[in-house]
Amino acid sequence: MSTSEVPRSASLSPPCGTGVGGIDAVFIGQPKKYISEDGTEWRSSIFRDRVDGPIALGLRGFAGDKVADTKHHGTPAMAVCFYPIRHYALWNAELSASLGPGCVGENLCVSDLDENTVCIGDVFQISSATVQISQPRFPCYKQERRTGIEGFLKRVFATRRTGWYARVLEIGTLQAGDELILVERPHPDVTVARANLPLLGPKNPELARELLEVATLSDGWKHSLQRQL
Repeated sequence: MSTSEVPRSASLSPPCGTGVGGIDAVFIGQPKKYISEDGTEWRSSIFRDRVDGPIALGLRGFAGDKVADTKHHGTPAMAVCFYPIRHYALWNAELSASLGPGCVGENLCVSDLDENTVCIGDVFQISSATVQISQPRFPCYKQERRTGIEGFLKRVFATRRTGWYARVLEIGTLQAGDELILVERPHPDVTVARANLPLLGPKNPELARELLEVATLSDGWKHSLQRQL
């Protein structure tokens, strides 16, 4: 996807209080040790298990969900990882694969939303919990190991089908089937897709500086932008 193909503002701009998507599946996991075919040992929670029924969401994530790499994950700004279910159909068509919800290690697989329709700073009510979109998800080599598809990581960079993270504003309980209701959209011109551009696409100092002024963008993403500048 080229820079010109990324909309400057969200293609979905419903009134606040409107349902804009739904949760197809919920996943949690614990760090486990794995050994690759080449003998490399690695730890990750990316092989998450589907949750049936309600689950509590706290300020650092779901009950029973932990990360292995606490250097790059596990901050309050990365409490919940979202991934659009529509991406799986695209991957399967392009790669002759059979991927489905949970295959990239997300917590919430969601419908009717993607990187072009979700903005940094968006606040969503999900059942009794409230979350705020904080940053895109940076592509990780463990996604390629999880899917078992050689070259998958390069394809994520090229397509920018990354998913995104959210911080938790109000703890609560949610489950598959719940609706995402848009409560607030303070930055309609800062989609997740645009926030991805400086770090996943060609360097764009002007956009990087613009993103640094977005108050709701996570400190971690801003740190990466500052390093690029």
